[in-house]
Amino acid sequence: MSSPDLAALVPSWELALRAERKAPLTIKVYAQGVRQYLRWCSDNDRPLVLDRHQLAGFVDSLLTAGLQAATARSRQLGVRRFSA
Repeated sequence: MSSPDLAALVPSWELALRAERKAPLTIKVYAQGVRQYLRWCSDNDRPLVLDRHQLAGFVDSLLTAGLQAATARSRQLGVRRFSA
């Protein structure tokens, strides 16, 4: 599946999160993390897979870009939740 294909699934995933009664801010942050991850994969010619090594690379890129650890962690949680 390509990045645009996965990106097209994000709105329905957000709907599922709303059905689970997740807080609006949680949904926004999780979705932002997924979109950032997909963009990172595309920009860095990475395959669209989720494994420990690749997710660590994504988180490292966020920290290197100056994001706080808590922000990077919330993005990571969004990606993990999306892949579950």
